[in-house]
Amino acid sequence: MRRALVLVLAAAVMLMVAACGSSSKSSSSTTTSGGTAVAGSSAGGAAASLDGNITVYSGQHEQTMSALVSVFEKQSNIKVSVRSDDEATLANQLLQEGSASPADVFVGENPPALTVLDDNHRLAKT
Repeated sequence: MRRALVLVLAAAVMLMVAACGSSSKSSSSTTTSGGTAVAGSSAGGAAASLDGNITVYSGQHEQTMSALVSVFEKQSNIKVSVRSDDEATLANQLLQEGSASPADVFVGENPPALTVLDDNHRLAKT
């Protein structure tokens, strides 16, 4: 159930980001044409905790993300913590945190950050 809710948030973000008209490298990880990715380790990472909270690392527009999060929280009763910064900074942070990262979802649209995360197995597999 929790994984499904995280994926719903990721899908909502993907729709908003896809509207910006960007595309990224295809891979076997949970990435979308808009660049939304579910962060996590191969051990289950994304949505592993069941505490009613998820953490999103967002390299996207804070105003757009805030609106998406607000709707998601109202519909799901799940609290979302958003860490906003440049995509490269957040991708680097995910790499440094490794499997201890609190991130459940990574939102970005540029191939360099997504490629680095995918190459380092920091994105959940579908």
